[in-house]
Amino acid sequence: MKKLPVIALLSMLLLAACGGEKRTAAAEAHDAWLLSLNDSIDALRQQAEEANLEISRLHDEVDSILPEFERVDNPRYVEGFTIYKGWAGKYPLTATGVVARVTESGEMELVAALKGGRFKALAVEAGEDRAQTADVPFDQALNYRAGNLNTVAFTGGKADTVAMTVANNRGADVTVTFLDGGKVAAHKLTGAEKEMIAATWRLTDTYRRARLLERELPLIQQKIMIYERKATPRDSLH
Repeated sequence: MKKLPVIALLSMLLLAACGGEKRTAAAEAHDAWLLSLNDSIDALRQQAEEANLEISRLHDEVDSILPEFERVDNPRYVEGFTIYKGWAGKYPLTATGVVARVTESGEMELVAALKGGRFKALAVEAGEDRAQTADVPFDQALNYRAGNLNTVAFTGGKADTVAMTVANNRGADVTVTFLDGGKVAAHKLTGAEKEMIAATWRLTDTYRRARLLERELPLIQQKIMIYERKATPRDSLH
């Protein structure tokens, strides 16, 4: 048998050693990757657990607030709604003022009325705090007129911010300004109006946060399943 030259033999041994080092490094990198996956899975499980607990707490809070409200179902309205107790008989408004109610979809709706003027937006001021709704142009639906009374319904994030500003300043003077490009009229909220608006905002905001978490929870659980599949050794699948 022909013997390999010493240089060739040394080269083969060196290549084998280098290959072994490469495999070891790759294995270590894979182990580190698996460890990071497991850490991510643990973090996501903790996040899911905390979300479940918060959802339960928020639902309990909604249940504790609901007795302060009453359901209104009347054929004269397009759909039923929920309103703070004591206010069902005051809706629809027949004079200048503001009332808050909860729609079928669980959103807060601010309904404002102005006697003897026209408006399309609402601003609220309490000290240095100020918030304003979006404009709702006259359309005889959300912005309508009957006689000398103009009534406008506001929904969405800006209306929520107006209600939140009232809720945060229940102990202070709160003034509502009716706007149509500029100031049309102003109305100082009574204690009862502030209480009603604050309670309605609290109910809808609590419900909204619960729904948001309920939509996020399946996404968290889906991520956990994906990471678990990646972390499962291939051999264990056979």
